[in-house]
Amino acid sequence: MIWIAYFTFLEFLFYKRGLFVYENGWSVSWSLVFNIIMFVMLRLHFKNKLLALILSIPIIAILLMFFHPSLEDMK
Repeated sequence: MIWIAYFTFLEFLFYKRGLFVYENGWSVSWSLVFNIIMFVMLRLHFKNKLLALILSIPIIAILLMFFHPSLEDMK
């Protein structure tokens, strides 16, 4: 929980200072959700690698469908 708060707080500070620019509907709120998912998945990967990989695939697919970045944005 501390890591989630720490990463989100740093990103919020950077955003307020103009060091982060959000596109495709992303915001600090979505970063919080992403940080929660990321750190839960990291912990799960530590305990059960296969389950973490299986659960990661639909999460990635949902994020890509919801925010639909172009292939050029991913390069």
